[in-house]
Amino acid sequence: MPVIRETPARLTHADTILYEVYMLRFSIRRLMQHDEQGDWEDQKDAWGYLEVFLLHYRNLIEFLGKTKRRLRKKRTANASAPLPSSVFHW
Repeated sequence: MPVIRETPARLTHADTILYEVYMLRFSIRRLMQHDEQGDWEDQKDAWGYLEVFLLHYRNLIEFLGKTKRRLRKKRTANASAPLPSSVFHW
C-alpha cells in the first residue's frame, strides 16, 4: 500500500476496508515481531501498537455493521454535554 502523506478527499467504501485491514495487519505484525524478540525500547510502544490495532478493529466492526441508512448519518459529539447518570452506576 502506498504511503499517503495527505488526507484523501473521500475514500470509497472498498478503500476504507482495505486501509483498515492493512492497518490491522501492520499493527499486529509489529506487536508479534517485537514481542517474540523482546526488544521494545519503551514499553509504551507496545501499548501504542495495541491501541492502533484495537482502533482499526473497532473501525472495521462499526463500518461493516452499519446499514446503508446509518452510513449516511453523521455523528457529532458534544464535549460539553453532561454525562447520563447511568454512566456512574456500576
